[in-house]
Formats: sequence, C-alpha cells, structure tokens
Amino acid sequence: MDFSFKLQATLGHARVGQITTPHGLVNTPMFMPVGTVASVKSLDMKDVADTGAEIILANTYHLGIREQALAAIAASGGIHSFMNWPYPVLTDSGGFQVFSLGAQLPHNSRTIPARVDGSGVLFRSHLDGSKQFFTAERSLELQRMIGADIIMADPHRVIVKGPRLLHGKKIYSPDIRAGMALVIAALLAKELVAC
Repeated sequence: MDFSFKLQATLGHARVGQITTPHGLVNTPMFMPVGTVASVKSLDMKDVADTGAEIILANTYHLGIREQALAAIAASGGIHSFMNWPYPVLTDSGGFQVFSLGAQLPHNSRTIPARVDGSGVLFRSHLDGSKQFFTAERSLELQRMIGADIIMADPHRVIVKGPRLLHGKKIYSPDIRAGMALVIAALLAKELVAC
C-alpha cells in the first residue's frame, strides 16, 4: 500500500482528509494518543483501539537516547510488532524534548541548555546527563529504525531566530516557543512528500 493524502472536504481554512499508510488509513483531524516510549501509559493496545484512535505517536527523543529500546524494537521487527499495534505510527523528530527535557538534569541541580549550530543540536540526556547530538539525518535515521509510517521533519533546522523562506514565503520564528513551525510548514507545503 502506498503513502497518500486525500483531501475530502474544506470549510474556510479547515480541512478534512484521509492519510493512507502501509499500516492503514488515518482520518484527519484525528485523536492521536502518545506512546512516549512505545507504550501508551496505563492502556493495552486493545484499550487504545477502543478509543477510536487510528494512529499513535511515538517519541524519537525518548526512544533514540535509549539504545536498549532501539535494540528491542529492532529485535521485534519494528515498532508495530513491539507495541502490538497493527495501525499507523507517527514519530516526532525529538526536537521539542531536546529543549524541554535535554536541558534539565534531574540527578543534579544544573541546567545545561541545548546548543544548536548549523549541523545539529548538542544536548544532554535527561536520564543520565550523557552528551547527545542529533542532526537532521540522525533524527530521520532513528525514525526509520523505529519503523514509523509518518516521520516528522527535524525542527531544530526550522526553529531559528530570524526570517526564513519557505516555498518562497517569509516566515519568522522568534524563539523556541515558536516550534509550531512544523505546522506552518505543513500548511504552506505545496505537496506531501513521503520519506
């Protein structure tokens, strides 16, 4: 089954559509439970399916800094088998958590801010304080290793101060809280590109 998006209806700026993935259909807008570390807390997958959810979000930051989690997912044949979830899975880039969690170390009182440069973002794991470095390529590699149906682009390249051009239109992201640049990019995109 190919990846595709079909616009079904519009009303003003609102849109209703359907995304086709190798693991099934997702109607938009959608309810998307969060399975941070490949688990929706306190629910088994039947309970999640009973909510009407057609897709789950798994977090690249939380899985990507845990080598054992990546190994377990790979040994299971991908995140769908690992979670016992036969439906679509979306992974985020991990960029938000790099700044919200990667800057805070619970095991000591120091706050170490993440640093962004032209090649990626340097941060410390919130679990053990180890140095981590995510590039756009590493984020995509992790998401492919996880086996997501829908992979979110790396936002640390988008979340920068100053004006940027996107499809010929100028956008401005004043600070990290403007991380909804991914949403802006999606709204301005002329076409949907599958990774």
